Amino acid sequence: MDLGGGFLPVPRALMRLAAGIMARVSRSPVNADALTMLEQGNTGAADGLTEVLGRPPRPLSSFLAGDEASAMRRRAQLDWLLPPARWAVAAMWLVTAFVSAFVYPVAESLELLARTGITGAAGPWALYGAVGFNAVLGLGLLLAPRWRRWLYRAQIALVLFYTVMISWALPEFWAHPYGPVLKNLPILALLAILHALDHPED
Repeated sequence: MDLGGGFLPVPRALMRLAAGIMARVSRSPVNADALTMLEQGNTGAADGLTEVLGRPPRPLSSFLAGDEASAMRRRAQLDWLLPPARWAVAAMWLVTAFVSAFVYPVAESLELLARTGITGAAGPWALYGAVGFNAVLGLGLLLAPRWRRWLYRAQIALVLFYTVMISWALPEFWAHPYGPVLKNLPILALLAILHALDHPED
């Protein structure tokens, strides 16, 4: 079994048991026939290919140049790492919008806004405007791939704005045990990475 950094030996009897179970409970390609084929091996003599090429075929270890292999490995890793990172960021904005609109007490939200200088009728407008903007950012990441780069820029700007405003008007949140402002730093780093690497045209 390949663990990415090495191999873990698995007893043949255990593999046969797992293949039998998988064949019964799902349409998995892991079954007794596949295991038998793996045990028999899938390589053959290279005489014919050597004759066609005029030289022995290269081993797998040297099939790709080192730099090319590293680039392909990184691209393959990004193909499965970037989508969940994007979904996590989208979820952050959407859940924040939902909590701000329907869960967290509106009076307490307006009180926090008042401490930043936003009072009176401007309070609800600022609160629900932020809710709507957060929702647009989250939905945009999921539904508008062409706009991703601009959305990441908008998110970076918004997180920086929130951080500056909180640092100025609500500095005690820097000392909060749950680190609500400090967590903006890894979020900014993640947004910068996504802005650099997560584009549908690549």
